[in-house]
Amino acid sequence: MRLPLFAIALLFGAACTLGASPREEESEATRVGVGAPAAAAQATATPPAPTVLPQPAATAVPPTAVPPIPTPINLPVPAGAGEDQADQRTIAGLRARVYEGGEIEIVRTLADTATYTSYLIAYPSDGLRVTGFLNVPKGEGPFPVLIINHGFVPPQGYVAVASNYAKREGDFLATRGYLTAGSDFRGHGNSPGTAVGSHLETAYVIDALNLIAALKRHPQADVARLGVWGHSNGGSISEKMMATGKDIDATVIWAGVSSDATDAWLYLRDWIRRPEREMRQQYGHPDEQPELYRRMGARHYLSEVVGQVQIHHGTADASVPYQHAVTLGQALTVLGKPHELHTYPGAPHNWVGPTWNLAITRTLAFFDQHVKAALG
Repeated sequence: MRLPLFAIALLFGAACTLGASPREEESEATRVGVGAPAAAAQATATPPAPTVLPQPAATAVPPTAVPPIPTPINLPVPAGAGEDQADQRTIAGLRARVYEGGEIEIVRTLADTATYTSYLIAYPSDGLRVTGFLNVPKGEGPFPVLIINHGFVPPQGYVAVASNYAKREGDFLATRGYLTAGSDFRGHGNSPGTAVGSHLETAYVIDALNLIAALKRHPQADVARLGVWGHSNGGSISEKMMATGKDIDATVIWAGVSSDATDAWLYLRDWIRRPEREMRQQYGHPDEQPELYRRMGARHYLSEVVGQVQIHHGTADASVPYQHAVTLGQALTVLGKPHELHTYPGAPHNWVGPTWNLAITRTLAFFDQHVKAALG
């Protein structure tokens, strides 16, 4: 029986709205106890080279503390399920569609550093001109590619790229030889369209997959070596991406919202506190449409994921339940899928200082092993 998220909320504290900028409590260094606080990362600054640290085993979680693992997709297909491919809310619908692969427009140069050049770009997605950033390393390419998916930022007042707090990670990884790119997503900044959110919608997933398709035409992008990184809502987007295609070599998720559709529905109701009547009017109820909700969730397709997965989450996260990471790790374990689950005791939703340093060090080592060293 699924453990309701309101029960998890009692365990980890009252819900709060998602933070749009990477901040952390002052006592984080004491709670985590690794290293000295790092200087705040700036968009134009080159981060310090990390030391590759030993990767401890994932924190053990008693089996009784988590809900049962979702059943993988290899169940009998019910009558009428062929219509699924036309439903863009489902993984089958995402797999069936054609991604545009249009030209990447360089709008202007954002920064020219010793190791990479950063650009404001625009590219086509569902006929919309969506903006984003592109970091191209200096030197001889083509370079392995990482897609950087930011989490929730209020669309009102969002400024193209400048409001994309995950560019911090994109800049860091670009200094290490990766071509990194991230979408602002439709409805954000100057991008037209409606900002629909990413919990039970797939518009942002489509924007990210169209960015990959566009990068296939970029001479400096080696998309045969491809990784995806996501934080918070961007983690859910990244889960859906790795379940949609077979070309992603590695996915890294920081404090990610579960891509299971029922988890997402409960998260919106019990953590974000959206009224249930509103939820039912917009999305129905998982109990009334169990087959549709099963097909909307990427976690029911984990048996078909081919890339490596690395998961990071803090136990004191008040924005996204730590349990979302645990259940993803357990599901991958049941399926025999290689993965890493890194737990950060006492860490909140957004990280700076030693927690960020440790997480980005593990992330870089993971991408170096499974993306940079992958055979094209």
